[in-house]
Parts: sequence; C-alpha cells; structure tokens
Amino acid sequence: MATPIEAATIGQLLRTAADSFGDADAVVAGGTRLTFTELDQRTRTLARNLIGRGVTKGCHVGISFGNDTDFIVSLLAVSRIGAVAVPISAFARGRELLRLLRYGDVAAILTARTMMGTDQVERLAAALPGLESARGPFLTLPDVPNLRWVDFVNAEAGLPPWASSAQYGHPSTPVSEALLEAVEADVLGTDVALMIHTSGTTADPKGVPHLHDTVCFRARYLAERMQYRPGERTYTSHVLFWIGGLTMSLFTSLAAGATSVWCERFGAGEVLALIEREKVTRLVIYPHQVEQLLAHSAFATTDRASLRVADPRLVVGHEGDGIRTPEGHRMALGMSETFGPFSWGSGGANHIAAIEDIQPGLEVRVVDEHNQSVADGETGEIAVRGRCVTPGYYKRPKDFGFDADGWLHTGDRGLRDGNSIHYLGRLTQMIKTAGANVAPAEVAEAMLALNGVREAYVVPVPDDTRGQLVAAAAVLDSGSGLDAARIRAELKRDLSPYKVPTLVAIFESEEIPWTPTFKVRTHQLTDMILARVAQSAPR
Repeated sequence: MATPIEAATIGQLLRTAADSFGDADAVVAGGTRLTFTELDQRTRTLARNLIGRGVTKGCHVGISFGNDTDFIVSLLAVSRIGAVAVPISAFARGRELLRLLRYGDVAAILTARTMMGTDQVERLAAALPGLESARGPFLTLPDVPNLRWVDFVNAEAGLPPWASSAQYGHPSTPVSEALLEAVEADVLGTDVALMIHTSGTTADPKGVPHLHDTVCFRARYLAERMQYRPGERTYTSHVLFWIGGLTMSLFTSLAAGATSVWCERFGAGEVLALIEREKVTRLVIYPHQVEQLLAHSAFATTDRASLRVADPRLVVGHEGDGIRTPEGHRMALGMSETFGPFSWGSGGANHIAAIEDIQPGLEVRVVDEHNQSVADGETGEIAVRGRCVTPGYYKRPKDFGFDADGWLHTGDRGLRDGNSIHYLGRLTQMIKTAGANVAPAEVAEAMLALNGVREAYVVPVPDDTRGQLVAAAAVLDSGSGLDAARIRAELKRDLSPYKVPTLVAIFESEEIPWTPTFKVRTHQLTDMILARVAQSAPR
C-alpha cells in the first residue's frame, strides 16, 4: 500500500496530492468530476478571488452547500489561504441559523442558489433580520454585525441586491499567483483551518476549531488505519458540514490518492446506481441505510462487484455472511472535538466494545467525579488529551470542557480493563439520532418560545433504526389552541428537521414526574410520552 501524504497544512496537502496523483479522479459529485490537478487549480482560482475580496488570515468564512464539489472547493480554498472555513449545517434555519452565524463571527458566506431542494435566498432572508431590505452587497446588519457579504456560486441572474456571485472557474481579481503563494507560505500547521459547530448541553452552539496539523495528521492516520489506497473509490453518506464526511472520506481520500464519491443526499436507488456507475469500492454509511439498500427493488440487479469494504451483505459473494463489521471498520471512538476517530477496538465481553488501539500522540484515561484515574474494573468518564484534540471551544473559557492539566472530558462513560477501555455509553443527556447530536436544552428552548407553551421537556426514545428519536412533553397555557401536530409544525421553522421531536405529548403540569431533588425522572417521562402517544394514535 502506498504511503499516505504527510503534510503540515491543507495547502501543502493539495499541492502534494496534485503532484502525486495528477489526472486521477479526486472528487466525483453531482455530475462534476475533478482530478487532483483540477481540484488544486480550482481551489487556487477561488483562493485568489477570496484574497481579492479582502479575505485574510483568520477571517471566518461560512461554507453552505450540500455534499458536492462546490462545498469541497470552497472549504479547501478558504483554508489554504489561512482563513477559517466554517461549515454551516444544511439543516439550520431561522433562529438556529442566525445564532450560528453570529456566535461564529462569520464574515462572509459562500453558498448556492438552491441546496437540497431549499432556496438559499429565502432561507437566509428568513433567518437574518434586515437582510431582505439590504441594498448593497456590502452588508451591515446589527443582528450579524460581522457579516459583510454573501456570494452565490456561479449564479447567473435573479439574485437580490444584497447578494453577489462568485465564479469558480475564472479569476475575477488581479490577485497574482505570486501573491497567493506568499499568502500560503504564511499558513502554519498551528493555524486554525476550520471550525465545526456541534450541539451542546446549552442552547448556544459550540464552535470546535481544528488546526491544519490536526486535519493533515488525522487524514494520514485514518488512511493508514483504514487501509485506503490510490485508486480506491469511496462513497459516504456522512455530510460534509460535520466531522464524518470530512474525516471518513474527503481528507482521508486526499491523503491516500483515493477518489471520494458524493451525492447531495442519501437515496437508496441513487446510491445503488452510483455504486455501479462509479465502481465504488468502499461504503461508509449508517446501519439503517444498509437496510434501505438491501430492501430496494434495484438491489439484486445492481452491479456491486467493485465493493470490497462494506457491510458483507452488500459485497458480492458474502451476502449470506450476516451482519459483521469489516476489518478496518471495527468499533471506533471519536467526536467533533477530536476530529473523528482516535481509537479502535473490537467486541468484548457481553458485546461491550473494548477500545485497545489508541492514536499515536494521544492519551486516554477514565476518571471519577473527583478527576482521579479509576482503578482496574471501575467505571468513570473517558478523558483525552494530545494531538488532534481541539485547542478549545470558540469564545468559551479555557477550562470549558477541559481540566487544569489539559484533559478534555468527553461525557462518555467507560470501564477500565487493564490496557483497554470499554465504552459504556453517554454520561450526558445528549440525544444521538441517526448519527446526529441533539441537545435537549436547545429543543426545549425553541418549544418555550412558542406562544402557549408553558413547560417543555425533551428526552430520547430508543429506536431500532435511528438509535434514538427526539421526544417531547409539553405543558400548555389554558386556551392555547396548540396540539402535538401544531407544535411540530411551528418548530420546523426554527429547528433543523432532525431536531424536531418525532413524538410530542401534552401533559398537565402536575403529571410531570420529579425526583425529591427537583430533577425530572427522564426514564419515567419517556415511558409516559410513549404511552400517551399510543393512546392518541388513530385506531
């Protein structure tokens, strides 16, 4: 297997990949195909345009696209000149989107006219007060005081006065290649390359910055660990605006000389056609999506001979093997704060995963409530420190999530077993639905903002397909006129679709179960929601 690229910055990674892999496909998405050479050239052109627009080192630039080449080119162009790429969730809307842009100090946005079926002009105008009446492309909006412009990529016409159009294929400024090279030369591995936003235990978004060194080291490590190689063609359903798509496909493929294959959103029929047409060799998808592929009418007739790393039931010749994790895709533990997986393991006793293989340069331990390492056989919170851990949360105190010795407390519960750690689940109330994190506090706050909702409680409900579902209990003001369906409809305006509760039940205030220390009995409330929803279901 060829040795993955070792680079200090994203710009160096791109240049080396272009020199090493040249005319091989780097990215295939939405009918567009870019070789490694073309990807380097396309990002250089946009980088020169950005410099001409005044984007400088450290400037926060929002990237708002689906899983396509525009997202990839934009993110790489921004980061290679030392600016900070800030991927924006395609699901964020209304107040949620406004909060993300303001909290993240986003100075510019690169987006498309439409994305995943949504008109982006309407989406932004609905979220940002004063934008719809703004007259110039230079923005001065008090609710997003640092935002200066929004560029719609390759838009020909029909843009409002507050928008402008970035042309990716042609330099629109006199910025020279020499200046671009000088700018790139000043970018260091210790500079921030990008910032991911993730849900937290409070309503505010958590900005998680990562360094160029982190991105490049993680790409090389994962390429080696997961045995990526030149000529590999990988499809993942993980989105690019969160960690999964960046780590498990994009940067890992760039470092290995592999091709990353994308479609804007997962659809079983489209993905099966993609596997056959693009000769996909590796699938990185969620378990419920595997089931959708297996159940699709085109599955039996799809040419899947190219697949070598996937659920065995999808691989030709292994359909009868049952569910089994392929080599290289064993149990992995990671998070946004560590830029993806940092440790690997296998099934242990009672099917509890044993984490045994820790990334070089990283330390992992299990601590008790007094921050002391637990003894062998005891449980506690998993803590990590070292290379690839975020330097700290954006605009949060230095000790937010970290202790005085630099250990990041993950919120994961673990059991120490000699040199291994068994992952036992989450300590926090975070809801994990189909791979996405949902903070109950954020959903509850959105519910309380609705006229007529007096109390709101958000809990997880187990689900065989998605892991967990978001469920909510609401106590209403007398005469509010609200019901479960109306509450869900109202929340869809301000929350990402995956954050909108799947189940909503209405209760009287005295029905909510409390402990003697005034904490909601979460498990009991979950059962009550399920029972009430079942009672109200049509018979």
